[in-house]
Formats: sequence, C-alpha cells, structure tokens
Amino acid sequence: DWSSDVCSSDLMNKNISDDSDEKIRNGMDIALCCWDLNNNELSFSGANNPVFIYRNKDLIELKADKQPIGIYKKMNPFTQQTIQLQKGDKIYTFSDGYPDQMNEQESRLKIANFKKLILDTAETKTADQKDIFEATYEKWKGNYDQIDDVVLIGVEI
Repeated sequence: DWSSDVCSSDLMNKNISDDSDEKIRNGMDIALCCWDLNNNELSFSGANNPVFIYRNKDLIELKADKQPIGIYKKMNPFTQQTIQLQKGDKIYTFSDGYPDQMNEQESRLKIANFKKLILDTAETKTADQKDIFEATYEKWKGNYDQIDDVVLIGVEI
C-alpha cells in the first residue's frame, strides 16, 4: 500500500537525530524521492538538494528546503512535493559534489552550468549522456582533487 509518509525527509530526520546521548551536530544534504508506480507520481522532499525533471525540452526544478537533515540551528518541517510523471520524463537527482567541484582556478562548476549540461544532453542516449557527464566533470576538475562525493542518478520514464 502506497503511503506518501514513506517519502518524508522529516521521518528520516527524526531517525537520524532522535534521543541518543550524542546528537549528530552536523547535517547531511539529500534528495529523497519516492515513485508511486500505480499512479506514476513522484513525491520529493529535499534537504538542500533539488531534483530536476526534463520534460518537453524544459527543465522542471523541484526545489529543496534550505536546511540539512540532522541537527541544525533552526529546523523546520520539510516540504513534500508531488508531481505527475509523463512518459519520456527524465528525472535527475544528485549529490552536491558535481556542481560544487572546484577546478584549478578554484572556481566551482555551479548549479547553473549543471542545469545547462542536463538541457544540452537530455535528448542524447543514456549511455552517451553518462559519458558526457563524466568527461565534463573530469575536464572541469583537471588536476584539482575531488572535494566531495559525486553521485548522479538519471531515470527515464
């Protein structure tokens, strides 16, 4: 039985920060998605990480709340968004490691460039798109060390 409560960042936040002797004093960014296959709906809650949906040559951004999961100076309930998916939609969820990567000039790739890369490659075959994302990241990074985890997940409906 489908329950949108399963896709609540608040539920995860509660599990991370509940009554332990030593509370977690830092947070984690996350994009939590649940796909209801029966109704073809995507539910999303985000802690600093959005989700992008490519549809009909346009990019829909499901914005995240500007707070991490864990213990934070002012915690608000997380927003849960639901969107009806359509055949051909491409969903992109990712860690901040890709857009936050620095290059040798100590400049970040940035989310705007990441969004442009999605738009520029979304009509490409999935395997080729993966290669483009990897090559773009490596070219940007150059000899600069990787500064964070890099996760990118793409799903086509």
